Amino acid sequence: MPTSDNIVYFTLTEKTRELQMTSLLLRASEKTVNISVTPELAEKIPRVWDDNIKKVVKIKPINKQDEQYEELRIFLESKSYQITEENEDADIDDLVNQMGAVTITPADDTLVVGKSKSRIQTLASRTNAQVSMDWVRACTSRLEANEPSFEDQVLDRESFVLTQRDATDRHVHYVNPSVIAFLHELHKEHKDAKGRQLTVTWQFSYDTQRQRVKQAIHLPNLKIALKELCPKHWFEFLIFVCAIGLPIHELMKLDDILKHWKKFSRLNQDNIVKILLRSRFETIVSDIEINELLHQYSEKEETFHQRVLYPKLAIDGYTEQYFFKSFYSYPSVEEIEHLWERIQSNAKEWKSI
Repeated sequence: MPTSDNIVYFTLTEKTRELQMTSLLLRASEKTVNISVTPELAEKIPRVWDDNIKKVVKIKPINKQDEQYEELRIFLESKSYQITEENEDADIDDLVNQMGAVTITPADDTLVVGKSKSRIQTLASRTNAQVSMDWVRACTSRLEANEPSFEDQVLDRESFVLTQRDATDRHVHYVNPSVIAFLHELHKEHKDAKGRQLTVTWQFSYDTQRQRVKQAIHLPNLKIALKELCPKHWFEFLIFVCAIGLPIHELMKLDDILKHWKKFSRLNQDNIVKILLRSRFETIVSDIEINELLHQYSEKEETFHQRVLYPKLAIDGYTEQYFFKSFYSYPSVEEIEHLWERIQSNAKEWKSI
């Protein structure tokens, strides 16, 4: 759970999105935190706090006669903030040093990879890497699937006719909602002892009592298509174009990335910036184009974040969706500057899981 240190650090560094997420988590758990006010905090609080913070933070007493707290005092009175009876001093310099590396966004983007399933399905469709489930049920030699977790989900093993007499790896079909498991399987080489290509297909969702899954992803075909699009970094290209664990879900959609990718052949940091930002900002091709694009985005960054449509916060179950919308819709400038490094790091991890 977030602590008073998180609140103080995010306030001092004016990280408003992180403050919003912190307040949401504390409200969902019905907890509050106490903080001591210093001159540095007194200056920042009126600028970065809003009504949501009111519900989770109690401020320890301030000297009402001290002029440096006058603006804060007026702000607190207007918001009816609670003042605690305790009085402890905080060493802000030590706190900032301690919290300098803290961020509410997890370093491991694995938490949100499931949000990219629809983009993966769309990519499979655009690259002709989808196959009919009727064909899959008729030809699968081995079925890899756990029993459904929900009552309305159905796994009809009897419909996979060949699994009864041909339990080989000739055609393995997976029913698995895990994107990480999908990535791991996609990265494998699927060939038999004689070097012949094996068939592997995948569906993320189960049939339901009302509707059957109609399409599956053909992994070897998808890999072939990805290698044609980006021969040297096909796996990393998949992560990029499908925004797997990346904060670009609203910045650019899959079809737009594919459209702009036609002008490129190599995936690297500069090309990622050009693909994501050229269509939004006017620049001249030059040796400083990347800097100009990033500068123009930095000037509009807050406007992009304001476009995010958040779920209703009154519903506790929406905490995960609120987190995703807050931190994976539009990136910060710093995140854009390190997207290629982030993609490579996640690719290395997800290949080995």
